[in-house]
Amino acid sequence: MAHILTNPFYKDVWSTDEMRDVFADRHRYQRWLDVEAALARVQARLGIIPQEAADEICKKAHLELLDVDALKEHLVQAQHTFVPLLKQLEKACDNGAGEFIHYGTATQDIQDTATSLELKDAFRIIFRDMVILEKKLIEMAKKYNSQPMIGRSNNQHALPITVGLKAASWAAEVRRNIERMKDMRKYIFVGLIHGSTGTMSGLGERAYEVVEGVLEELGLEMPACAWTGIRDNYGHFTVFLSQAAATISRITNEIYQLSRTEINEFSEPTSSCSAGDNSIRQPLSAQVTAICRIVVNNAPLALQAMIVEHERDTRSWRLDWHHIPENSILLSKALLDTIYLIDGLEINEDNIKKNLNLLNGQVLSEIIVSRLQENSGKNLAQELVNKCLLDAKNNEIAFDKCLSSNEEIKNFLSKQELANLFDYSNHIGQSVRQIDEVVNLSNTQSANDGFFLALE
Repeated sequence: MAHILTNPFYKDVWSTDEMRDVFADRHRYQRWLDVEAALARVQARLGIIPQEAADEICKKAHLELLDVDALKEHLVQAQHTFVPLLKQLEKACDNGAGEFIHYGTATQDIQDTATSLELKDAFRIIFRDMVILEKKLIEMAKKYNSQPMIGRSNNQHALPITVGLKAASWAAEVRRNIERMKDMRKYIFVGLIHGSTGTMSGLGERAYEVVEGVLEELGLEMPACAWTGIRDNYGHFTVFLSQAAATISRITNEIYQLSRTEINEFSEPTSSCSAGDNSIRQPLSAQVTAICRIVVNNAPLALQAMIVEHERDTRSWRLDWHHIPENSILLSKALLDTIYLIDGLEINEDNIKKNLNLLNGQVLSEIIVSRLQENSGKNLAQELVNKCLLDAKNNEIAFDKCLSSNEEIKNFLSKQELANLFDYSNHIGQSVRQIDEVVNLSNTQSANDGFFLALE
């Protein structure tokens, strides 16, 4: 059975062509060749290898010019991920240029630097979709900024919030993830051309010029020191993806829960739900939540890869080849699906009002005590409200009716005052202001989003 991400039947449910393409084998091999070509060009420019050799290497450093079938066979025989590619490139080069390939460097250098190039492409896609998701959530927050809905605490009805405030809380968390991405850029877009133990000894006296030149050509940053035995940059990226997945899962799980038959406050776009047995719809939110759980669970693998022995440990960086592509591919799909969900999400206002009144105002008991005690005193107010709560429970009478029929309460609160207390729109606190704060912060922090969207 094929992996779920490559299975011809299921791959588009779990992944996207765009992100799968970033990590496609043909592109990985081509990136390795691109790094080798950049190395040859820089070394020729510095007079380290002949210009003619560099020109030939660059000319032949294209996967379509190599014997791919022989490459596959050699991979099985050699049990080495990179040497067979070098051999095929060397074989393709004429006039002895092949002997100048990979001059003074190590295989891990080439592969890690190429992985950093992969991260740039993955980063660009994820960042773009994070920004889109935040915009959709901001729109939702502004549209429903004052629409009351029941708040829930430990799965129990609590004081009301607004639909907009729920969306704003999602948007604020997404924005923090966007800002985290901006910050991590300087850690992950870093190359490595330092040799097997990181000393650069194989590159000669002009080693720094070589490394700086290669990384400049590739659009990567120069590290302060070699990171052959340091994997925190890649670990940081994958752990971030896991954290972002937890954010997405919080959103989609909430949609999933609030779409339950007995709640029915939110409805997913009809086209997002597939028909199952007996026409029971399979919600997209459930699929996204499942995807995110996988991404979250990959975080420990990324942390394990950071535990490296000595200056180089093949076991560690091969783990990167698992957790980076899988997390990137899965999160990308989860983001796109969540954007679709939010864009088409239906807010069922009738059911929201119904659920607000499900307990006939019992969730407002603290507010009523607070208002009542202004005239009656704290102890009496608490006693009167508790009596009404008990009567409502024991006699199956609506709480609001118990209050309005209580003669002592009538002495302190008028019928109109009681009616105002049971108007949920009067009890949304500072929801609207908080939404405004989220919107303003997003406007401020998103001012430089374009720079990161345009990264090359």
